[in-house]
Amino acid sequence: MAGTSKKRSRASRKRRVAERREQQARRGGEPQQAPAPTRERRAATTAPPAERRTLKSRREEAPQPLWAPLPLTELLILLGLVLVVAGLVAQSIPLVGGGLVIVAAASTELAAREHLAGYRSHSTMLAGVVAVVVATATGFGLSALGVGVPAWSVLVVAAIAFGLAFAGLRRVFRARTGLTFRV
Repeated sequence: MAGTSKKRSRASRKRRVAERREQQARRGGEPQQAPAPTRERRAATTAPPAERRTLKSRREEAPQPLWAPLPLTELLILLGLVLVVAGLVAQSIPLVGGGLVIVAAASTELAAREHLAGYRSHSTMLAGVVAVVVATATGFGLSALGVGVPAWSVLVVAAIAFGLAFAGLRRVFRARTGLTFRV
């Protein structure tokens, strides 16, 4: 019974607080003593007024893909993992490589969708993908042209790409949610 009385007192307390706020809104007055600002309250004040975001994301806020009823992303990740395991058992490098590419592509799609929708911040992972793509393109592109460059210079270009992509992705997420990250 003690749990029931606590639930009742919480519910009645919430009701009283809501009634007080409603009365103050009707009178047009502000509360006499403002509560101390918390991290969530400060973050919520910078977010767009239509959507108040908290640091903790809820599953129902997750963005749905265009193929929503079909779990295509999850099926592709499963297929990639099966190919990796089959490639390891058969000692086939192409199967392992193909499985890793499928897993990476599906995971990147999911991370980009969640990041751009403001569900969760994946700035580091997406910036890492940009860095790998830039390093690969720079290395193969320059070697195809017959230009010999040291590996450290390709890594420097990849690090610069990572930094720029991370800063841009963090800015996009902050503009979308008013927060720098969500868990």
